[in-house]
Amino acid sequence: MSREVTATATNVQWVAALSILLLSIQNLVEVRGAKLLALLLWVACCGMTGVPSALLCPILLLAASLNKSKVHLIIGLLLGLCAATQLAIIIANPAGGRGLAIGIQTFLAPLMHAVYAPFMGIAEATIFSEKAKTSLSVSATLIVVAALVMAVLWYFSANRKSTTILLLALLLTGVLQSIGALGDATEKLRHLAPPIGGRYYVTACFAALIMISLLRLNPGFVAALLLIVIGNGLPHGILYWEQTSAKYPSWREQVAVCSGVCTINIWPPGWQVEIDRTERTGSE
Repeated sequence: MSREVTATATNVQWVAALSILLLSIQNLVEVRGAKLLALLLWVACCGMTGVPSALLCPILLLAASLNKSKVHLIIGLLLGLCAATQLAIIIANPAGGRGLAIGIQTFLAPLMHAVYAPFMGIAEATIFSEKAKTSLSVSATLIVVAALVMAVLWYFSANRKSTTILLLALLLTGVLQSIGALGDATEKLRHLAPPIGGRYYVTACFAALIMISLLRLNPGFVAALLLIVIGNGLPHGILYWEQTSAKYPSWREQVAVCSGVCTINIWPPGWQVEIDRTERTGSE
């Protein structure tokens, strides 16, 4: 996989996950006929983009239960089918390097991305992340504080049903991503630092932004909170792109200097593909 493919795939996953997240808190009772078919087609496309959308299957089923909504139920089942399809592909084409590991840090990683980094900034959140890697007491304290923040978001929400769905989406998707991330328990600790694995927790970050917008507090205060979160999120995106650029080789740059038969490096490290540009360079 090249840098260009990674960036494009990541952007598609972000847009898809956000649209599914928004559907979880929408009133879909009146969606019928052609609109419903178009919606389900879009959901299927989103579900097949990968993990960020597929992991929201339980959240849509929860929304179906809370809202007594058949449309949410159908969407949840469709996402479950997408997840099962991708699981079958993974089982049929096994790849090493992914070990399940569960610990207190598993629950902390999504909170560092969705609570601490947006409100405190990446640099400050990373400092706490480093301390949490070697101290269970620090990890537990950070989890408790984050829980209090989320309780405040729920208490002052103008729509507690939607906030409940978003809170569970934040927790469930982030925790499952942490458990299933590449690497062993030691490697997974790297995900505590907000710049690491940021795309895995983007659903949680979106959920946090929506919950802030639902607060029944002074509009100026809510706007200030949103600006703080967005302002702290911009460096997050820049850092993630820098890490991606350093980690993934560029297909375009390698092909540009290729004449004849060339070996192109792709990710993961050590993987290569061979291309033949003899005819193309000759015609040029």
